[in-house]
Amino acid sequence: MNLASLFLAPAVATPDRIALTDAECAVSYRDLARRAGGVAEQLRDAGVGSGDRVALIGSNSIGFAASYLGVLWIGAIAVPLNPMATPTELADQLATVKPKALVILPGYTDAAPVGVPVVEIDTERATENVPLANVENDEIAVLLFTSGTAGLPKAAKLSHGNLAANVRAIQSSDALALHDGDIGFAALPWFHIFGLNVGLGLGLASGIPTVVADAFDPAGAVDLIAEKGVTILAVVPTMLRSWLELSRANASTFRSVRLCVSGAAPLGTDLVH
Repeated sequence: MNLASLFLAPAVATPDRIALTDAECAVSYRDLARRAGGVAEQLRDAGVGSGDRVALIGSNSIGFAASYLGVLWIGAIAVPLNPMATPTELADQLATVKPKALVILPGYTDAAPVGVPVVEIDTERATENVPLANVENDEIAVLLFTSGTAGLPKAAKLSHGNLAANVRAIQSSDALALHDGDIGFAALPWFHIFGLNVGLGLGLASGIPTVVADAFDPAGAVDLIAEKGVTILAVVPTMLRSWLELSRANASTFRSVRLCVSGAAPLGTDLVH
């Protein structure tokens, strides 16, 4: 099963529902699927095929989401990279994964790394003409670099079945499942598994709208959460701490939120209280 089919199933079930809203625009599930198809077509025309690795570098955005889905669409392997990494770090990671192509998205401002073909992608181009690649559950969907806390960062292999099982396990939980009427908030970076498969993937698979932030700004996030009526927060403890330290954030700011899930680091009891 191609992971993209799980994430884009709402394009058939609820095509007119808003999928993602970023600082530039909002797109429906139908439009997101068409943009993913457009990316898939452009990558295919650039010589990228099933099993090839495609590096993605940039901040969270609708264009990033369409590119990620487009890579999966043709059975290629997505390699999201940290746009804040140093040129040396990026060079080392690119040398490790040896991608067939590099897609540079908004949020990356340094010069393009040398030695990797950069494919210019129009993430707003739409098409319905590219068939979804058939892949096995154990085929690799994503190579995601670890944080390197226990040594050098390593490119973890994540299969289509692995990531789909993660999403389905959450959806099957009474405590964690997302429902019609929920609105997500994706501020965690998509080069991290928590942000990529929970902040982005789970929201898409659940068919809810997700508000996308290209970076976490405590004050800006408070405004978005209140303005958009966000109901679901996926956070790390430092985000919660920053909100506590923000004088204009209070209980009324978060009154729409029904579920807040913290991960990636210990959540101390003092912070919980």
